[in-house]
Amino acid sequence: GDLYVEIAPSLAAAVLPGLDVLEHYPYECTEQTLSRFLPNLEAYRALQDLGLETPDLQARLERTLNEGIQRLVARQNDDGGWGWWSTFSLAGNLSDPYITAYVLFGLNRARDAGAFVDEGVIQSAVNFLIAAMPSPEMLSDPWQIDRLAFQYFALSQAGSGNLSGVGVLYET
Repeated sequence: GDLYVEIAPSLAAAVLPGLDVLEHYPYECTEQTLSRFLPNLEAYRALQDLGLETPDLQARLERTLNEGIQRLVARQNDDGGWGWWSTFSLAGNLSDPYITAYVLFGLNRARDAGAFVDEGVIQSAVNFLIAAMPSPEMLSDPWQIDRLAFQYFALSQAGSGNLSGVGVLYET
């Protein structure tokens, strides 16, 4: 095997090649849009937390964050949830609790970083998740329980939801 070590003069220099790949990622389903959005968001948060002054990178990250938020908000369905796809098929656009929890998680992270996210978008997502949430007793497969745990997590990050089911979920 081979070992390659690359040294970068700064966090910004190390992050840029990865951001290039993410910015030009060719797919546009909701999950991929958010999965491209989150690393940009976390790089933005790291720059904020470290107090680094990198105006070009800062401007680039702010642009990609705003574009990501706009894309995600535009994909929100009338019921407050998000589907996997927005254009390929009606079935792919039906609101899905898992992808909605994932988007809610990302939008909350963005809001916590100081980006503007309309409170109505967040509240609609919370309302959808609460309405669509099954009770833990209704689930039998481990993957269903894992997804429900993530939904509770996303709701808690949004400061919402009745978390009384978490205890039952833990016992399951």
